[in-house]
Amino acid sequence: MNKYKTSAELKDSAREILRGKYGSAVLTIFVMFLANSLIVFVPTLIISMITLIIEMVVGGVSSLVTFILGQVVSFIALVVVGLLKPGIALYFLNITCGRKAATSDLMYGIQWDFQKTLKLSLVFSVIEFFCLLPYGFLESPLLSLVPIERFLYAQPAQLIGILLSTLITLPLSLVYYLMLDFPSYSVAQLLKQSIRLMKCNNLRMLYLHLSFLPLEFLGVCSLGVGFLWILPYLNVTKVLFFLNLMKPDSAAE
Repeated sequence: MNKYKTSAELKDSAREILRGKYGSAVLTIFVMFLANSLIVFVPTLIISMITLIIEMVVGGVSSLVTFILGQVVSFIALVVVGLLKPGIALYFLNITCGRKAATSDLMYGIQWDFQKTLKLSLVFSVIEFFCLLPYGFLESPLLSLVPIERFLYAQPAQLIGILLSTLITLPLSLVYYLMLDFPSYSVAQLLKQSIRLMKCNNLRMLYLHLSFLPLEFLGVCSLGVGFLWILPYLNVTKVLFFLNLMKPDSAAE
C-alpha cells in the first residue's frame, strides 16, 4: 500500500482546509502581488531615470548598456522577491496546521533570519536568471528583429526557460518548509535535505504542479485575478505534500 497521498487526495484536503479561510488567504496573496509589483517597479523606474540622464549627458545609450541595466534590474528584483518566500511558506504552513496565520507572516524571513533568507534567495535567483537569460537577450534591442520575429523567437525561449528552471529547482521544493522546521540548519544543510527528501518524489511534485495548469490557464484568462484564489489552493497543497513526506502515516489521515 502506498504510504503517500495522491495529488487528488492532497488537493481535496487543501480545499477542505481553505474552507472559510479563503478571505484572509486571498488578502495575503494580494499583498504579496502588490509587494512584488513595487519591487519590480521601483528598480525599473530608477534604471529608466539613469538611462535618461545618460542620454541627456552623452547623447545616447547603447543597446548593450540598456540590456545590461535591464538584466541587473531583473536579477535584483528576483532576489528581493525571494526574500518573501519563507514568509509565504510560514503563512500557509500555519493555515494548514490550524495555527493563527497573519499577513505579517510574509516578513518572517526578513525579520528573523535575513542572512539565510538572502542566501537561499540568491540560489534560486541565479538559477531562474540564467534559465531566462536567452529570453531576455531575444527580447532586448541587441537584435534587429521586427516585432513578429521577436515574439516568435522570444516566447519559446521564455517557455523553455521557465520549464528548465522548474525542473532544476524541483529537488529544492521543500527548502523553505525545512527552514521553518529546522531553523538551526545551514543553507547547505537545507539544500541537501530537500534534495534527499525529494529524491524519489520529484515526479510526484512535477505531476502536482502540472495538475494545476488548467486552473492557471483560467487565471491567465482572467488577467491574473484568478490567481488570488489559485495560489492559496496551490500553496496549501504543497504544504500538505511536505507534511505527507515528513510523516506519511499521520499526514495520510
